[in-house]
Amino acid sequence: MANDELQKRIEAYFVALEAPLAELPTAHREEFMAETRAHLSAMVEAKRADGLGEEAAWNAAMDEFGEPKEVGRALWKQWARSGQLESEGEPVSKRELARKFVWPVVFGLLAYGSMTLLLSSDSWWRTPFFALWSIFCFVFGTHRARRAGMQWTPANLAAAVFVALQLALVIAQLKWGESSFGTMLASWGNPLMLGCWTFWWWLRQTDMPKRPWKTTALYAQNPVAVEQEYRISPLIGWTVGSAMGFISVLLLGLQFFSPTQTSLLGVAHLVFSIVGGIWIYRRR
Repeated sequence: MANDELQKRIEAYFVALEAPLAELPTAHREEFMAETRAHLSAMVEAKRADGLGEEAAWNAAMDEFGEPKEVGRALWKQWARSGQLESEGEPVSKRELARKFVWPVVFGLLAYGSMTLLLSSDSWWRTPFFALWSIFCFVFGTHRARRAGMQWTPANLAAAVFVALQLALVIAQLKWGESSFGTMLASWGNPLMLGCWTFWWWLRQTDMPKRPWKTTALYAQNPVAVEQEYRISPLIGWTVGSAMGFISVLLLGLQFFSPTQTSLLGVAHLVFSIVGGIWIYRRR
């Protein structure tokens, strides 16, 4: 009976360890689990050689090896950062990847340029337009994410709430920017949102990353191509945001700083963008 109970605890340990690896390709998951079992068995044999019984050796080895879910998350991150791709399917050509990368950047810059021109006008419909546009983007993005298989984890829920608050803050500042209420929003709202996004980052670190592209029909047809697109998508978003941020730095800098100071701010922004882009690319 004791051996049966021990065997159940061992299997439960490996089941908990394998749970975070569910999104890995089968071959990689089996390889990780085989290596883990072999390593843990070697630890057990070493402890038995020191005089411990089988049950005590297994319990000591599992305690020393670590919490199974934490070990599984560590193995998942190891694979996610390694750049390994699926083994089935045809990779996307460099020309196609370049096309997928360039179009969002061009569209984002054009849209941002149009928004910037609209901001400089005094039209009465400026604020309602931005409000409706922001709501449309938020709803459309959430709908697309849900269709792709996004799960309502704590980090995703927090992101949805904070994005809505950020949009509301921007629209309020646009409406009452020159009033005392607008000044109060700028003084208290922006630092508050910085704290909210810091809290979101902590949630994201504790939440297991999801891979919604696993549920799409395209993944069943060509896993390699879909994973390549998944890995490049954060870099596309970063590039679009960096380009828009660079334009904002130049526009705002020329209003409040000298040309030299504005140039230094622009260079600092570019350096930050390049370093961040390299970091994102290496992590994906």
